[in-house]
Amino acid sequence: MLQNITLKFTITILVTITAASFFSLLFINITTRSVCITALFLHIFPLTLYVITLYLTKKRKLILSRPLSFISIFDNSYLTNLLTMATSQPKASISNKLSIEDLDLKGKRVLIRVDFNVPLENGQVKDNQRIEGALPTIKYAIEHGAKAVILMSHLGRPDGKRVEKESLKPVAEELKKLLGKDVTFLDDCVGEEVEKAVNEANNGQVLLLENLRFHLEEEGSVKDKQGNKTKADKDAVDKFRANLSKLGDVCKCYGDIYLQE
Repeated sequence: MLQNITLKFTITILVTITAASFFSLLFINITTRSVCITALFLHIFPLTLYVITLYLTKKRKLILSRPLSFISIFDNSYLTNLLTMATSQPKASISNKLSIEDLDLKGKRVLIRVDFNVPLENGQVKDNQRIEGALPTIKYAIEHGAKAVILMSHLGRPDGKRVEKESLKPVAEELKKLLGKDVTFLDDCVGEEVEKAVNEANNGQVLLLENLRFHLEEEGSVKDKQGNKTKADKDAVDKFRANLSKLGDVCKCYGDIYLQE
């Protein structure tokens, strides 16, 4: 918003100065006029370059190393580097990653990694703040025509095995209340039954997968009470991740967006 105001304000100043300056040139002699034109060019050119750069950084949604202000027009190296960055081809960086709002979700299965690692007490969610935090993204996907919204999360430290007290089932019930919509809870996060349920879901159906940490492949490695370390097999980890990824046409994990080919 501030960048839009700055851009419009700067353009207004540029147009005003240019018009006033050229109008005043009509009333001075030729010698003075030459000096004034040179001075005018030296002022207008960097200001014009500033406007162009500000527009390009806004359009390309770049994150600047420091704020772009009017004083930047006197820093040629900074402005030149910034203009080069604004006009260059985008690279894979945090500044140009897709957001869910950049995608057409209609008819797609949207797989979202959420943080539902919430405290449980007597089989009930004690604090639902993290669940509430995920609601805007979930609702956005539903409202924009997603075929299904598949949610995955970890909970606690079950050390790669099934621990019923750390099941996400109570979270599904809490999410249902907050969302005002049925939530289908699945007893696992991978496997044929999970794939079948996901593929059959439609009309914006919301599904919550069981705790990812019930699988050693999610934990990576665990230690027993004696301190002995068990490490997940690399091929098993790759297979686990691949099986999770294929549950969605669009995957949103930790803020990153991935499109399945």
